[in-house]
Amino acid sequence: MKNIFFILLTVVSTQIFAQKFGHLNTQELLTNMTELKLAENQLQALQSELQSKGEQMVIKFEADYKAYVAEAEGGTLSKVQMQQKEEVLTGKRSEIEQFEAKMQSDLLKKKEELYKPVLDKVKMEIEKLGKEGGYTMIFDTAVGMILHSNASEDLMPIIKAKLGII
Repeated sequence: MKNIFFILLTVVSTQIFAQKFGHLNTQELLTNMTELKLAENQLQALQSELQSKGEQMVIKFEADYKAYVAEAEGGTLSKVQMQQKEEVLTGKRSEIEQFEAKMQSDLLKKKEELYKPVLDKVKMEIEKLGKEGGYTMIFDTAVGMILHSNASEDLMPIIKAKLGII
């Protein structure tokens, strides 16, 4: 009985010690990728374009509001005209708020669209490296999922080479 237990313990411990672990920092990897930098530049350009349009809407609203206040203080508007102009201004303010919400949504969708191919490429290379290198697990040190890394191998140089990053 002791011999069977000893053999079983030996087999299990051999399997445990035969596992191969590695780690890399995906944030560092992504910041070195040209594709991600290009995606960020495209996203920044879109954001600037949308912000400019939003700023123009605000400038137009402010000008309309100032004109309304001047007319109202000048006594040139009837109560009905004042109410109509206030409704128009309220509508324009709502348009600006809707534009801002849509802008945030559009930027998020564009970010996902631009980042997806880059993230898929990295994921594919990591999975390929894991299979080729016989790794049981590869930890991402960027998200703090590793407590002790002395026993693991830093795969950053290998994955950078595979992705063509210097």
